[in-house]
Amino acid sequence: MASRQRVEVKWKDLRLAARTGGAGYEESEVAAEDLVKKLAARATGAEVRPIVVWFYRPDQAKENDKLEASVFQNETVGLAFKRFYTYRVNVDTIDREELVKRYGKTPSFRFFDPAGEPVATLTGRRVSSLKGFTRCVEKAWGLSYDLNLKSYVKEMTKILDRLDKVGQKKTAIERDRARLAKKPNPRKQRSLEADEAKLAKEEARITEDEGKLLDKVQLKEKFQKKPPSAE
Repeated sequence: MASRQRVEVKWKDLRLAARTGGAGYEESEVAAEDLVKKLAARATGAEVRPIVVWFYRPDQAKENDKLEASVFQNETVGLAFKRFYTYRVNVDTIDREELVKRYGKTPSFRFFDPAGEPVATLTGRRVSSLKGFTRCVEKAWGLSYDLNLKSYVKEMTKILDRLDKVGQKKTAIERDRARLAKKPNPRKQRSLEADEAKLAKEEARITEDEGKLLDKVQLKEKFQKKPPSAE
């Protein structure tokens, strides 16, 4: 199990509202599917990504905590979602009766490809099944990106392991610096500076390797939006 910081999923609150126009910019509630399509249509370049929407109720603390502690902490799910847009909708804030009926059974997840087309849905008890949840994530990823998800997770995990080691070494260096501040030692100071230089080079290599891996996470050709013609 990876550390929480490595795989933490950051959910952005989504209101099912769209402007209806007019001087007052009035809003009306719309279906999540319609709103997701609009969001996908506005995305360009590196902003084009698959999307997942989590429908939840705050008072379902037990179910929500279980998801946070198990499913969202899974390495595959957490790392995959770094390349998704992750939204959540508080169902208690929905007023339109039709939409309450549609999304009322919670917790629920709806997965969309980069064009905003729905590709998978999980509702109720099924969402707590890590196997079932991962299958939906893999499906949405596979429809969106050329690089296999398992290969991506494997390589990214190696990179994060290296970063963890760098972090541990930095902590050790900070402790040594604190000791030297109290009891200066020129020889140890030079040794510490040499260690810091090596660590900086290692961190730069890791950053470069991460960039190369992310460059491999290319959208399927059909989702790659062509720039407007200069004509």
